[in-house]
Amino acid sequence: MATRGNPMIQQLYRLPVPPLGQVDMASFRPVCYDQPPNFRAALRQGKTLVGTCMTILNNDVARFTSNIGFDFVFLDFEHTPMSPDHGREIIRTVHAHSEGDTHVIVRIPTFGHEWVAWVLDAGAAAIVIPHSETAEQAQKIVEAAKFPPHGKRSYPPFTAVPGVTDGLPKGKRSLYEVYNDHAAIIMQIESQKGCENAQEILAVPGVDATMIGSGDLRMELGLPPTQDGPEPSYQACVQQVFKAAKANGDMPVFGFAFGPAFIESKVKQGYRGIMVTSDVTSLVYKQMADLKLAREMIQQKENGADGMGKETAANVNGLSLSDKDVTPQ
Repeated sequence: MATRGNPMIQQLYRLPVPPLGQVDMASFRPVCYDQPPNFRAALRQGKTLVGTCMTILNNDVARFTSNIGFDFVFLDFEHTPMSPDHGREIIRTVHAHSEGDTHVIVRIPTFGHEWVAWVLDAGAAAIVIPHSETAEQAQKIVEAAKFPPHGKRSYPPFTAVPGVTDGLPKGKRSLYEVYNDHAAIIMQIESQKGCENAQEILAVPGVDATMIGSGDLRMELGLPPTQDGPEPSYQACVQQVFKAAKANGDMPVFGFAFGPAFIESKVKQGYRGIMVTSDVTSLVYKQMADLKLAREMIQQKENGADGMGKETAANVNGLSLSDKDVTPQ
C-alpha cells in the first residue's frame, strides 16, 4: 500500500506520495484483526521496513496515519501515559483502517508480564522491550509472551470468541500457535552494559530483532542525545549490537531516523527497521514552518518587496513544504 488518496488530488497539490515499500505487508495480514499479523515472517524477508512513531492518544490520528502507507506504527507506551485500554483501541484502529497493511509494534513501559499480555492480546504485531541489558531479562519476556511449550503466557479467555474471531491461517492448528509464530519480540539496547551483553541477549530463543536506543546510549557515554553520531565510543557500541545481530541469524536492527541526514546514515549502516517521523514532530514542525512562511510574507509586504518566488507562490496555493524544511535534524 502506498496511500489510499485520490490520485488527481495528489497530483493537483503535488503531494509527496510514497512509493510502495520493499515488503508487501498485506501478505502478512491476520485472519482476524484482533489477532497479530505475521510480523516475524515480515522481518524474515530481510528488507527494510519504514514506520512512524505514535504518541498522541487519539483514534483519529491513528485512523489518518494508517492510510498513509507506513509498514508499521511504533506505538510508544514507555514515554506516553497511555492506558492499556486506549492502547488497545489504537492498535485495532490502525489494523481496521489500514485493512491489515500497516502493523503495530508497541514499546511497553516495563518488563512486567501484564503489559506483555495486554498488548499481545490486543493484536500487536511486536513488542519492544526498552532498557534491555541481560539475557535473563530477555528470557523472562519470552516466557511472558509465548504460550506453552515455548513460554508461560496465561490462557486469555476473552481474547477470541470461539467460533467467531478465532479463525486460523492455513497450516495453523491453534490460536496459541498463531500468537507464538506471528508476534515478534524486539529487545531494545540502550546502555553500554546492554551493548556488551548483546550477543547473549539476542541469542535467547524467541527474540526476533533488536533496537538501538541511541539517545539514552549516547547520554550514558557523555554525548549529546541525538539519533546518531560519529564518535568512536558510540560507534563501538553500535557495532557490538550489529555484530551480535549478524551472529544470531542476521536479525533486523531498529532505530529512530527523523530527518534526511539520519535516514541516510541509518540506511547506510544497515538498519532494517526505521521510524522516520512521529505524529508530534509532524504536527509541530509543519505548523512552525507555515507560521514562519506567513510571518515572512507579511514582513516582505510591509517592506514593499514582492517576495513571491516560485516556492513561496507554491505554498500560497496550498502546497506542502518539503520534508527537509519541517523535519528535525
